[in-house]
Amino acid sequence: PRALRTSVGRPHGCALLFDKTAAADAVETLRRNLSERGFDLSVSELSELSCSLVGAQDLCELLASLHVTGDDLVVVVGNYETLSVASFACAAWCDGVSLAQVPTSPLAAILAGPAPRALDLPGAPYMIGQEGSARFSAVDTELFGCAPDDEPMLQARAAMVKAAMCDSEKAFGELWDSADDLVSGSPSALVARIQAAVKSCGKTVSASSAAVRQSVEYGRSFSRALLSVAAGVVPRSVAMADGMRFAARLAA
Repeated sequence: PRALRTSVGRPHGCALLFDKTAAADAVETLRRNLSERGFDLSVSELSELSCSLVGAQDLCELLASLHVTGDDLVVVVGNYETLSVASFACAAWCDGVSLAQVPTSPLAAILAGPAPRALDLPGAPYMIGQEGSARFSAVDTELFGCAPDDEPMLQARAAMVKAAMCDSEKAFGELWDSADDLVSGSPSALVARIQAAVKSCGKTVSASSAAVRQSVEYGRSFSRALLSVAAGVVPRSVAMADGMRFAARLAA
């Protein structure tokens, strides 16, 4: 809250929004601390937001009902899809309102800031691409609530591999060297690799070369194709791993 107060100058309004993945004690801590910093706080739980233009419209309508303006702050606590919708909506609202993200999953911690999920159109998923608009991303690994071998963590590891592969041989080598610590559940290794993955992903999406920027799709197209015929049978982490492996073989 101290950093957020400085970012907007004199505190104005603040909308604290959270989805069903947010822990109640974390939301209460944020509510209390933001209030103590002088923000005029509005707290609202988000209904199930579809990762689409409809979901972005629903969020904009909520911001309107809370009387959020461009001088205010929006803090969103949620998963990758929720934070992606918030990134799109806040970039457009009042020509841009300051957004602070608090991810509740390791995948959201890596991707929501630099590479939000593209929004869906009816019959055309992942078609509305976007640049990340969040000014802040506050990552607390205790909010993830998953073991090293749980599916959310496996998806995050796949995202780490993709980010490193798109960055450089050095980035992939550093990830390889820390693999055992990640698998063992080392908190310090997890934090270090999330930070590295965010940096790698940010370098990719902000590159001057169009070919480098497009590499953010590495493995995604094949994983979506696999899931279209094996949804509910194959975990998303496995689909992403196989998608990257197939793409790498074609590239070689």
